[in-house]
Amino acid sequence: MRILEVSDTPRDGWAIGKICDAIIRNNPQIDMRFIAVHPKEVNKYADEFKALLDEGIDLIHFHYWNSTWQLFDFFPELKNYKTVHTHHNQKSTLDCDWRKLNIDEHTCSTSTNLKKLTDAGYSNARVINFGIDLKYFQYNENYKDQEYVGYVGRVVPWKGLKEIAWAARENGLRVLVMGRMDKPSYWDEIPPEDQANIDWLYNNVPDKDRINAYYEMMMYVGFSSDGREEGTQGLLEAMACGVPVITTPAGCAIDIINDGENGLIVPFDNREALRVKIKQLKEDKELRETLRKNAWNTIKNFNEEKMAREYYKLYTEILFGEDSVSVITPAYNCQEIDQIYEALKKQSYPIAEWLICDDNSDPNFNLKEKASKWAQEAPFAVRYLNTGRDGYNLAMARNLGVVEAIGRWLMFLDSRLAPEPDAVENFIKNADEKKWLFGDKGGGKKSFVENFSFANRNDIIRFGMFNERIYKYGGMSQEIRERWMTQKKEFIFIEGAKAVALKSSKMTNARRQDIIEMKFLLNKINF
Repeated sequence: MRILEVSDTPRDGWAIGKICDAIIRNNPQIDMRFIAVHPKEVNKYADEFKALLDEGIDLIHFHYWNSTWQLFDFFPELKNYKTVHTHHNQKSTLDCDWRKLNIDEHTCSTSTNLKKLTDAGYSNARVINFGIDLKYFQYNENYKDQEYVGYVGRVVPWKGLKEIAWAARENGLRVLVMGRMDKPSYWDEIPPEDQANIDWLYNNVPDKDRINAYYEMMMYVGFSSDGREEGTQGLLEAMACGVPVITTPAGCAIDIINDGENGLIVPFDNREALRVKIKQLKEDKELRETLRKNAWNTIKNFNEEKMAREYYKLYTEILFGEDSVSVITPAYNCQEIDQIYEALKKQSYPIAEWLICDDNSDPNFNLKEKASKWAQEAPFAVRYLNTGRDGYNLAMARNLGVVEAIGRWLMFLDSRLAPEPDAVENFIKNADEKKWLFGDKGGGKKSFVENFSFANRNDIIRFGMFNERIYKYGGMSQEIRERWMTQKKEFIFIEGAKAVALKSSKMTNARRQDIIEMKFLLNKINF
């Protein structure tokens, strides 16, 4: 699966580029490509963009409206591609008639922008919240009174630096700006006494300085005008770092800030109200602590991994439809993994992803390296997971796959089996919620065993997934059968879903002893 992210800034640039970077870094299971196309220099990037298309792209994710429209003018064939467009600026959301571009899905990060899209008749729109790196932007446990009011972002008139500088000076505080000067003429509008009260950090600030800048702030202030913002990332980063925030109800603030609980809200374009709020927050240490703690409890759900996963799910939905299939293969020292890969590529019903769930194999089997290589070339995503534990962890390996899978349907395929080309197709034809299907592995057996089976992901999760107390061979299938049936669900044998055994499963005395021990364990838990 090959996805192209199209931004207007580099991955190490400002907000949109960093969002693309987060999506790419957190989706190693797919082949992600990237290009930055600035709207003022589209001609400059046309050849590079065309070269990427020629490599074979399954879906294009556009992130800046003006670059998007110009690229569609250059390359009319883009209307034939699967596409996503993310709206990062409310002001420009409806500047174009997006229907002419045949966009498959529109995303935004606020309820305000979603309403603009749906009111305009775009039913193919959804909210995917911005996420930030919560491993990096950590809560400041040593927060103390500082002299700075923080401003983060480009310096443009509608972000209100002029008003913030005035309100800060009126309260005896300085302003720390972490951003770049986009409109130099705007700087001349700021009175000299307020200019002298501003300290600067510029664009592309090294990471160590970015977090240190937040740690220098007594408070963060966002004073953007109405109808502009979709973020901002600065607001989210400040909240994560434990900086009390004051903001207008712009962008995501209207969705996540409750006035007086996890931040303070000031009306649009009211600098006197801003002055009063800054004074209140400066003088009320208890309020600052309340806002800090409650803001972190809000922001803990805005991690970049979650955002990246939501986009991965969207890509999968567009490319594979509602009935997407994830294949889960627990593996230990698996020599047959290459044969399984080839069998999955030949499926008549294409799978969306393959999760290789390694039970801590010997590194010489190169499962992680193979998964990484296949992720760059396979028509489906390839994800590598590892239990990281010695011993028999089959249930844990499968559960890792269930949790990480994004398909509506799960096919459990053990590492000694290769499915016939129409196996997935025969399962999907008979797929039904609350029914656990199982296929034919040869040998004439028609009793349920989960190692070649097919079920709804939600059903498996609500069922309780696999029992990790089964820590040796034997007993797992029995435990699944009895627990599944107590929930009034069925097992169905699908004769047309077939798999070939790549190696035999031998019974040994050691395995017999394991079976005896696990049967006794089931007896103890009343199975």
